[in-house]
Amino acid sequence: MKLRILTHAEKDLSGTMPSLFPAFMEHDPIVSTFWPRLYEVYADFQLWVLDGKETVASACTLPVTWDGLAEPRGLDWAMTNGAAGAPTTLCAVVVNIVPSHRGTGLAGVLLRRMTSIAAAHGLDSLIAPVRPTWKEHYPLTPIERYLRWRREDGLPYDPWLRTHERIGGTILDPAPRSADGCARSVATPASPAAVNAGIRSAVSRITFNLTRSSGLMTPSPRRRPRG
Repeated sequence: MKLRILTHAEKDLSGTMPSLFPAFMEHDPIVSTFWPRLYEVYADFQLWVLDGKETVASACTLPVTWDGLAEPRGLDWAMTNGAAGAPTTLCAVVVNIVPSHRGTGLAGVLLRRMTSIAAAHGLDSLIAPVRPTWKEHYPLTPIERYLRWRREDGLPYDPWLRTHERIGGTILDPAPRSADGCARSVATPASPAAVNAGIRSAVSRITFNLTRSSGLMTPSPRRRPRG
């Protein structure tokens, strides 16, 4: 592979890659409404990956104002309250990789590039509302329990959580209301409770703070007083 990573500001590669975004995410009104702004307003923060002339991956991030505490609304928070005010932190939104290039370590490379982008723009850390890739196989397992599952080597059972932790990510908390609009929009009158439970499980996110242990960045997150 001969890979090149470009920002959207450097080259607009829209439409050169198949859509890999989970279909249920299209039902979230906040995400679908805000999405165009990622490329129109924050072009320097969006990434494309080329293998030769073929677009094989993309990644989206968003500068936000974060006080160091986990946000239950996850991605929805990032695209509303988080996007208001002077940014302090970079929020990873999504990483999409074509099947032929998965399992090559490219996801970790993109996460590291995100930390570089954050540092270049004077942001103090990178957070990621993460959708665990294998959670959909365990719809009845609470996300709080799922995130505690570990392999014998001590790393998370879920491969996407594992990727984040390997480069220094720290699990903060579940974000049960992240992409909450998906559950409301997809639910049907026939079985709203069952559909809600399935969608919420699939899109529950863990907020990661990619921090000190990897030596990628040394954040000093702003924290609001408790109480």
